[in-house]
Amino acid sequence: MSTLATRFVLYMVAGVFMEMTFFAVRVFLTVKPRDYRLPATTFLWMYPAYGSLVFIFEPIHNAIVHWPWWWRGTLYVAGCFAVEYALGWGIKRIIGKIPWDYSYARTHIHGLIRLDYTPVWLLFGFVLERLHTAFLAAAPVLQSALLRG
Repeated sequence: MSTLATRFVLYMVAGVFMEMTFFAVRVFLTVKPRDYRLPATTFLWMYPAYGSLVFIFEPIHNAIVHWPWWWRGTLYVAGCFAVEYALGWGIKRIIGKIPWDYSYARTHIHGLIRLDYTPVWLLFGFVLERLHTAFLAAAPVLQSALLRG
């Protein structure tokens, strides 16, 4: 397995973990009665979507790493909205419905994105910056350990 493939898997696991944690906490805080088991689900579509951050996020981050934080943050939010919209639109064309349907929310656009998630996507972008650095360091070590078996 190459370091690129290793980072793909790392982004995939981290993305799904963050998504499920976010939604479990959000449901816990907003749904009554509270479910202390913190159940969470995701969509199989999200695994390759998060893994593809290695191809989407890393080159962008490398190009803008020296920009001020507010410009990077703005680009991260815009990028997350664009990817979420395009992915939702594409999945809807393939299977006929949106796995995440935000049409119930006041700030949705075509049920595909929620503008009130702007702070979430901002935080996600800055978490990805940290993960990118960690994954670059961890991928060769993990790859070496896998090869040693």
